[in-house]
Amino acid sequence: MDVTQRIQEQLKSNPVVLYMKGTPDFPQCGFSASAVRTLEACGRHEEAARSWEKLTQLKRGLDRAPCLVSLGKLLAGPLQQADRGAECFRRALTDDPNNLAAIEALVIDAAAREQWPLLADLYQRRFDRASGAIASEVSHSS
Repeated sequence: MDVTQRIQEQLKSNPVVLYMKGTPDFPQCGFSASAVRTLEACGRHEEAARSWEKLTQLKRGLDRAPCLVSLGKLLAGPLQQADRGAECFRRALTDDPNNLAAIEALVIDAAAREQWPLLADLYQRRFDRASGAIASEVSHSS
């Protein structure tokens, strides 16, 4: 079977077909990372989680933090692995201490687990981040 026939067969037999650079387990570009989000939206949570895990291995620092947050949301949510999800959020904060999505996710997790000292620390981080942004805006407008 040639490539054209193979593509036509795939289109006929599947409600959704996604062609991407790399694979769902190993996306190779930003568009492919967006494709992983599509897998999540289609309910293919395990495949999406494997893809986010691969991306977190490829990226570092500020580039890795959003991948960790996305992976953490899948783990803590549909895949029901709250401990692993919380670990991803903590790693995201290590990579990017100002990552608001990671802070918010950890706030929810800490409240659910009744970890009050951690919750207080996270609220303080959120406050510091917000007040730092306001102070920064004031100093730039002067």
